[in-house]
Amino acid sequence: MSSFEETEWSAVDCAADYLKKADAIIPQRPKLMGLLRSFYLHFFGDNLNSGQPRKIVELGSGDGAFTEELLKTGQNIEATLIDGSAEMLTRARLRLASFQGLRFIRSPFQKLTSNDAIPEGADLIFSVLAIHHISKEEKQELCELIYASLAPGGFFINIDDCIPSSSLIEDWHVERWRKEVIEKGAELGIEIDPQTYIDKHNAPEHRKNLETVAALCGTLDAVGFVGAECFYRDGIFTLYGGQKPAAS
Repeated sequence: MSSFEETEWSAVDCAADYLKKADAIIPQRPKLMGLLRSFYLHFFGDNLNSGQPRKIVELGSGDGAFTEELLKTGQNIEATLIDGSAEMLTRARLRLASFQGLRFIRSPFQKLTSNDAIPEGADLIFSVLAIHHISKEEKQELCELIYASLAPGGFFINIDDCIPSSSLIEDWHVERWRKEVIEKGAELGIEIDPQTYIDKHNAPEHRKNLETVAALCGTLDAVGFVGAECFYRDGIFTLYGGQKPAAS
């Protein structure tokens, strides 16, 4: 696995181009935001007037759009946003300038085990389309760290790119994705070539880290999470997660 600094995501231009086109590249993005918001409110929406904030952490936060979706609920939230890109964090600070209780930390996933960036006692740790970039072994280490950092009863949610067990089904998913990107780009007035992103999805350096939902949930099971399963799936985009057992 290359260091973050050696990947395209460390470049300012790459970050800017992705953010400009994100809603077209991921046509399901509003749906996924809504699901994350619904999940948070269902499990943690009881502290609106509480003096004790809920701790949330977004790994690979980008410009903070998904964290913003939770902050807009008006709940008492203390959020930590972690990303390897200085440009993404700059944009996140601008986007979330009106909110209080935020921490912004620059760190690639590979250094999280040694830099104490993830606060202890988090209620919710989540990530969006970032963890699939690291290797299976690194995912295992990261999940162990996430588990250790969660408060008893806390949840980990990952929205990510995954593959089905059948290449025939994947071909169908990818073809659907192609059509949806074209349609969404036209709707938003964004000029976008879906083949660029399909080629990235199929590139050997990218594909070697992709796993099935069953394998991803299996990693959570092995770490100690309970109730690990897929909560939502649309083509190659999946929302899955698990809970750290509550203290007995």
